[in-house]
Amino acid sequence: MKAIFSEWRAWRALGLLVALTLFGTVFTACSDDEESEIHYVAGIDETFITEAGGLLQLQAVEKAYLDALNVSDDSFTLTGSVEECDAQVLQACQEAEAVVEAMDLEGVSFVYTVKNVNTSRTVYSYTSGE
Repeated sequence: MKAIFSEWRAWRALGLLVALTLFGTVFTACSDDEESEIHYVAGIDETFITEAGGLLQLQAVEKAYLDALNVSDDSFTLTGSVEECDAQVLQACQEAEAVVEAMDLEGVSFVYTVKNVNTSRTVYSYTSGE
């Protein structure tokens, strides 16, 4: 009788250990620190061109932002937490903004935005001429 009871306790202890391991895995997988893919859409939303060459100037603006963001397309993905990725995008856009303001754009006004697709929030917005 003692052997049966001892064997039963061993199996029960093993079952408890397996259950605790599974619970730990499930709760770890749901943590907020998990890295994920954060999708963004960037580009010029509104434009007003009054002089010839305005389209070339807008292309230069777009290139300045894409270069600062280190991407080749206006739709891009970063990996990390939302906060980290948004901060990275904001910093890059602020650097591009300094380049754009030094361009001395004439006859063109625009609004450049970067939106986080995952959260539907605008991470960055710049209006020329302000």
